[in-house]
Amino acid sequence: MIGTGHNPLLQGGGWVIDSGPPGSKKDRSQAIVYRLRGTPRRRRIDWKPSEDFAYNNDLWIPEVVSDHVDDLGKPPHERAGVVRLMQVWLCYGGLLVDSLDKLGDNLTQALIVDRYHRCERRVVANGIVVGDERRERLIIRAGGQEVVQGAADTVKEVAWAQILTRWNDPGAEPLVVGSGEPRDYAAALDYAECLRIEGVGRKEMLRRLNIEGWENARGIRRWNTHNVPGSRA
Repeated sequence: MIGTGHNPLLQGGGWVIDSGPPGSKKDRSQAIVYRLRGTPRRRRIDWKPSEDFAYNNDLWIPEVVSDHVDDLGKPPHERAGVVRLMQVWLCYGGLLVDSLDKLGDNLTQALIVDRYHRCERRVVANGIVVGDERRERLIIRAGGQEVVQGAADTVKEVAWAQILTRWNDPGAEPLVVGSGEPRDYAAALDYAECLRIEGVGRKEMLRRLNIEGWENARGIRRWNTHNVPGSRA
């Protein structure tokens, strides 16, 4: 998966943010994963419910946004991960987190869920879409809509300031999601061969090709047992 301990705004490559559904019903939509760094890992990856939801709901993950556990005590606008979530909310597939608690305090949870909801983007926590009732409870716990909106506005100001600074740089690339080289079919074949050499089985290979958004021979980010790459040896 594509982890982002760095700031994608300052990196090369990446993908244009898709604010609408893909052109083909067989394709996958972009979704963002948020996780915490600095916590013990009990599994191969610490956001497996998010990975499962993406795989089963036609999503691919171009970027994993993160904050360090030591930053949870900071106000939302001082956390790089929260600010980044305000920049990539356009991704059509929404936001995936293993648990809303991973976002931090009630205020941070409420402002993120409320922002995505208002922009008609879903937030999925532990594989379950966060509904209106839970959103309203979060807002109440955070001190009410006025408090939540005020904090969200401050985060958005920081987020837009970063974007505008980049736009004003003549040599800067457009705002993108994730980073790295294009994941076209030729690159997918090379990647699959590398996985095979590492001993990765067919089932896991299919998961990675789908969730990481590699394009098949038709330029669609979908793989199954019929088109999984064979050995290139």
